[in-house]
Amino acid sequence: MAKDDYMRIVKIVLVILLVILVFSLISSIIELVIGSSIGKILTAIIMILAVLWLLSDEGQRKIRDMVD
Repeated sequence: MAKDDYMRIVKIVLVILLVILVFSLISSIIELVIGSSIGKILTAIIMILAVLWLLSDEGQRKIRDMVD
């Protein structure tokens, strides 16, 4: 693999980590505002939606657009 391939992989990993960080920040704010029990349920739902979005075709396209 060339250096460009490694840089592309690093960029993809960084974008995925950034998306997870943003979703966890949003879920933490929801948990603080709404309360702990309902907030934890909403946090779990948001995290599941984030993972499903990352695995979807649209999510993959967005990641490729951000990296390229």
